[in-house]
Amino acid sequence: MVSSLPIRVGLLGASRIAPLALIAPAREVPAVKLVAVAARDPRRATAFAAEYAIASTSASYAALLDRDDVDLVYISLPTHLHELWALAALNAGKHVLLEKPSGPCAAAAERMVATARRTGCRLIEGFHYRYHPLMARVLELLHGGTLGELQSIAAVIDVPVPRREGEIRWSATAAGGALMDLGCYPVHWLRTIAGPFTVSQANISMADSGVDEVVEATFDFSSMAKGTLHCSMVPHDRGRLTTIHVHGSRGELFVRNPIAPQLGHELRWRNTGDWICEQAPLTTSYWHQLQAVAAALQSGESLPTEGEDIVQNMQAIDAIYAAGGVARPWR
Repeated sequence: MVSSLPIRVGLLGASRIAPLALIAPAREVPAVKLVAVAARDPRRATAFAAEYAIASTSASYAALLDRDDVDLVYISLPTHLHELWALAALNAGKHVLLEKPSGPCAAAAERMVATARRTGCRLIEGFHYRYHPLMARVLELLHGGTLGELQSIAAVIDVPVPRREGEIRWSATAAGGALMDLGCYPVHWLRTIAGPFTVSQANISMADSGVDEVVEATFDFSSMAKGTLHCSMVPHDRGRLTTIHVHGSRGELFVRNPIAPQLGHELRWRNTGDWICEQAPLTTSYWHQLQAVAAALQSGESLPTEGEDIVQNMQAIDAIYAAGGVARPWR
């Protein structure tokens, strides 16, 4: 049954990503109503609510989960806190839109997904790129036979992350690291495009803070295709680089900036002749994601970034760490 009532959203965390990922698109999605925010520091929540015109604040995370006027909780806390508060939200009868990566390890993802099933609430991981028309077109080209059988896929994400105080991506205790914060995207690209893989090799460079700063990995897919991943958060001045390059038996495809196409992107492909260049809409990936989430909650339709997809992405990340000889404390 399709509901016409708006999805009432509460923010768990007054984070830097929330304005871009949830607040701005919520203003453009009529099926969503942003009602409240909670932060670790109530004063931070009050200031955040005033800055972004959020109607109400809650004194704590738990208080927000107790509200009767919240249907969906957007969790954008540090990764090591995801499981704690996702479980609390699901057990409180709230749907959850969870920032990526879902948790610090596959076991945490399994517990969250199991709780979602038990409670009947939805747990959706925020791989927003997956809902943009750019990725829909990529999958149409690759899965429609235009380029023939998949032979290889190379995924790259190189995003310099400053070594500043309080930057959780450089924090081992916060489950930071290049593969967790950045590499979770190309891992998801590889799985989305080519299916499950086994890790054949991984080389991981560790920073003095105890997190991985550069990861290189190679993969084997069940289709016999090969894959490679490069991710790095080492600071530099060359700008960001996020690309997918696919070779098929009858052609190739290249994508630049599949994460946030609204900021500029490139999609080109060819069989044996000249490159064919295409342009996807410049609407934001977060807007498309929120549209899809709201529609799914109202209709009951499943989404490609929930359920076993959440577990399988973390299993793949765990496998890369294991292949690279990196022991992690999360269980």
